[in-house]
Amino acid sequence: MRTAVYNLPRHLKLYVDASYTSLRVDELVRYVSSILPSLDVEVRPEPARFFIRCDREMLEFAREVSATRVFRINSNEVVCSPFEAEVEYEYRRIKQDPPNMLGTFYSAYHLQDAYWKLIPASERGLDYVHVVITKLLIGTFDNSSGRWHARTIALGFPNIISLRGLIEAPAKPRQFYILRQTLSMLHAEMTTEAIQEVIKSFALVDLEDERLTEVTKGYLLQAIAYHATMEPFCNDASCRLFNAHWQQEMLRAQLNGEYELCEAHSQLFRTIESTLSSTKPQK
Repeated sequence: MRTAVYNLPRHLKLYVDASYTSLRVDELVRYVSSILPSLDVEVRPEPARFFIRCDREMLEFAREVSATRVFRINSNEVVCSPFEAEVEYEYRRIKQDPPNMLGTFYSAYHLQDAYWKLIPASERGLDYVHVVITKLLIGTFDNSSGRWHARTIALGFPNIISLRGLIEAPAKPRQFYILRQTLSMLHAEMTTEAIQEVIKSFALVDLEDERLTEVTKGYLLQAIAYHATMEPFCNDASCRLFNAHWQQEMLRAQLNGEYELCEAHSQLFRTIESTLSSTKPQK
């Protein structure tokens, strides 16, 4: 893998929608800063809440987000012309951030476009990395299978990390589904907490899983690395940038890998930090 840096990230703008989850945002910032101390990191609220100030514009943005919903799971279409009730739902979701969200599925790249329009021209330079961490479930259409698939992350401008995607997108082993079905039939003998403890060996179980922060760290590094190199992911199963397709692979890379980063990506981040520190304006 090449470690050439094409876009030097100087500013990380982190938009976080993490209420009603176990995500520890301060810990994410400390982790990134431990690897790239010279990177300027700013945490912001969800993009619409941060950038939009008037109610009319918020309603218009809600309409645009409503139009990114997946229309049918087996058709490469989005809603495009949402019903007023759908727009109202999105408006309330953005404004009130409800604890329980409908099982809505959004087109990752259409949602990226909606977010990107909010970002001012002054922050669209290649030295800015924008990462939206959201509870929304995002997906992309796979032409080979003819259906939409949930995704953990959509790399680009801005990057989107889906917390629900970390739970639902990577495939789980067959025994996971067999065990879940069996345990659900025994609910009288086992509490929900006990069932989740058993299932935890296979996967993240919900948005309050205490491992959510640790897993998100690796995906945040993926976004920064992609911005710098335009090369997605890593093939090393122990590296935090590994492109995991299975839950067990994801948990191994993020929690139980032999090391934090493979040598190539360790060198990449050393190169970024060295360049940042040597060119950082003196105060």
